[in-house]
Amino acid sequence: ELLSLRTLILSDNLIADIKSSAFNYLNKLRFLDLSNNKIETLETQHFIDLSHLQELRLTNNNLITLNKPFTSLLNSSARKLVISI
Repeated sequence: ELLSLRTLILSDNLIADIKSSAFNYLNKLRFLDLSNNKIETLETQHFIDLSHLQELRLTNNNLITLNKPFTSLLNSSARKLVISI
């Protein structure tokens, strides 16, 4: 069942856009890998339901914009953001 999903690997899928509701109800997700895609913009609402997220990988994307509130996702020392620009 997707509601209990803890790991989601979406790397190498040519993802360019993420709908704001894409990760709704995945509140048990701990690891999300979006590396090696074509993502340009990420906003806080993409991750609003991911309260248990510990690691987010965004390496090798086309990131242009990370909105300032996005950094609030990393308010816990247990959380890790892996990114290269």
